[in-house]
Amino acid sequence: IQFLGHDFELHHSNEGVTEELRLFGVHEPSATAAYLDTLSPGDHILDVGSNLGYYLLLAAQKVGSTGRLLGFEPAPGVYEVLERNVRKSGFTNIQVSPYAMGASTGTLQFYESEIPNWGSIFQDNRLQQTRATTVQARTVDDLVANSPGFHPKALRMDVEGAELMVLAGARQVLEKYK
Repeated sequence: IQFLGHDFELHHSNEGVTEELRLFGVHEPSATAAYLDTLSPGDHILDVGSNLGYYLLLAAQKVGSTGRLLGFEPAPGVYEVLERNVRKSGFTNIQVSPYAMGASTGTLQFYESEIPNWGSIFQDNRLQQTRATTVQARTVDDLVANSPGFHPKALRMDVEGAELMVLAGARQVLEKYK
C-alpha cells in the first residue's frame, strides 16, 4: 500500500494490522491520534514491538529530522518487513534492531503467530502461535545508556502482555526521563 507517500509492505497474512491498513489506511485510529498528539519536533522515541513500522514511521514524520527513533521487533519475518519499510520510507532518523525488550539482557523464547502482530514471549494457544524462536533480549536501560545523546520523550510499546517486563528493564530511564 501507499503510506505517508511511500510504498509500505504489509505482511502476507491478511489479519491484524495488515487487514486494518488494507481496509482503512489507519490502524487503531484513536490510539494513533492520541500518540501523535504527545509528540513534538525533535523528540526521541523508543518504539518497542515495532511490528511493520506503522507507529514508527508516523512518529518519524512528526518528530522530523531533528528527532530520533529506536525501534525493536523480535519476530524474524516481521523484522525483515520492518527493515524494508524503514528503508523505503526515506526517514534517516530511525534505527531498528531485532531485539525483544525485557527485564534483563540475554535470550528469550519468542512465539511467532499466524497473525504477525500477535507474536509474544508468552506461550498462549489463543494467539495462534506457530513456532518458537530464540531471540536476543535487551533492556531499555542498557540500550539508552549505550545510545549517546538519546533522551527518550516517549516509550510506545505493544508487546502482547510483556509490558511489565519491559518496564522492569526501564527503571533507570523512567526515573531519569519521567
